[in-house]
Amino acid sequence: GQVKSGAADTAPLSLTIGLNASDVNAQQLLGALTSKPSDTLQGTISTFKVNVASNGASPSALVNALSGEGSTNGRNIIIKGIDVAQLAETAKGSFKPLERAGSLFGSFQGGQTQFDTFDAAFNITNGVANFNQLVFDGPRANINGKGTVNLPQWTINLVNTVTVKGTDIPPFDVTVKGPLDNPAQAGGNIIEGYLRDKAQKKVQKLIGNELEKRFGIPLGGAETAPTPEATAPAAGDVAPTPAPAPAQPQVTPEEEAIKALQGLFKNR
Repeated sequence: GQVKSGAADTAPLSLTIGLNASDVNAQQLLGALTSKPSDTLQGTISTFKVNVASNGASPSALVNALSGEGSTNGRNIIIKGIDVAQLAETAKGSFKPLERAGSLFGSFQGGQTQFDTFDAAFNITNGVANFNQLVFDGPRANINGKGTVNLPQWTINLVNTVTVKGTDIPPFDVTVKGPLDNPAQAGGNIIEGYLRDKAQKKVQKLIGNELEKRFGIPLGGAETAPTPEATAPAAGDVAPTPAPAPAQPQVTPEEEAIKALQGLFKNR
């Protein structure tokens, strides 16, 4: 159901708006707020409350003087353009690291993520809505946003901290900035750094396993035989004179490394 109230006077202009809506289609609500059809947000907005007031000599002055507050929450919300499942699978290692290192954020932007709950609260001063709470929470991820929606300039500037659950991906920021009805999404530096580091570690592990399999030594180490403890000869025994060990060619660490790499990449 919806409860609306409002009033407008002239000379000078004054405006008061009260809106209390429940169980609203999220996609339709977003389209109404931005004056543009959008499928970015889907699901159910459980409650949507706004109370604002303004006065001025013109419509433009009304927008610039708008003040008030609002809150909203929702359930079973789907955000398109954020694919947390793709990130989670990548973090588990189901990827070709060197091929994916430069394109992860692009693929992350291509899918969608479902959230169980959505909660937001904001206040409006001089036509600028400041979000002091903007939280999406679900089984795969949590998004915690903050920022502003500037109605006189018709722009949005939100910084959303994304936490991917069940992985070692560090929290990272995604910025939504630009015209309110067509903002740009940017971010992913932490994702790229994380993936490159993961790719490097995976390659190092592959090389280390190959070296140990082929040469019996771990990467960066050398095989050393344990030194036997000296045993004193029994009384009356004569210790045998050890035979001289055959001369061994001296191999430098650089030569050892070259031979190891030659064996690793042989016939590949």
